[in-house]
Amino acid sequence: YNDVMKCVENLIEYIVRALNNGETQVQYSHLKSGPQVVDFKAPWIRMTMKESISVYGGVDVDLHADHELRKILETQTSLPEKTYVHASRGELIALLFDELVCDKLIAPHHITDHPLETTPLCKTLRSGDETLVERFESFCLGKELCNAYSELNDPLQQRKLLEEQMRKKALNPDSEYHPIDEEFLEALCQGM
Repeated sequence: YNDVMKCVENLIEYIVRALNNGETQVQYSHLKSGPQVVDFKAPWIRMTMKESISVYGGVDVDLHADHELRKILETQTSLPEKTYVHASRGELIALLFDELVCDKLIAPHHITDHPLETTPLCKTLRSGDETLVERFESFCLGKELCNAYSELNDPLQQRKLLEEQMRKKALNPDSEYHPIDEEFLEALCQGM
């Protein structure tokens, strides 16, 4: 997980140097903020999803109850209510990140510690916090460059997470949740 983060930033730094006469800094003109210099030199900024929402979105999610996070989404975004009305806490955090943070990530960033609900195929943090997963997304210039995570290989936990997603889909049929893949779960049971 951490090694892949280093690999991503080193690879992109190498590519930028190869295309930019050995330099890691690139001039960039943003429509809202004007000309800027973006430096792709490793190491990149690392932030948890919650930290990024606090720093770039101005919301400390740990200080707010779920209904307050829904109110923030209602007042600070143009998302339709059906998107968040039945959302779990983790899903609310992910929505806040998408709406309040992503386009502000101009310098290269790795965003870590995603909510469990967003990635049912991912292992939880080794630190023991079972509400967060070992997943990172790399961003630059307001765009996602990559998405990586430690794959969950516990078939019982995997089934539990996928079944939870099916319960969520019943509440919100427009959600992106996919049907449970029984063949995949059987392969996990057999040791893939």
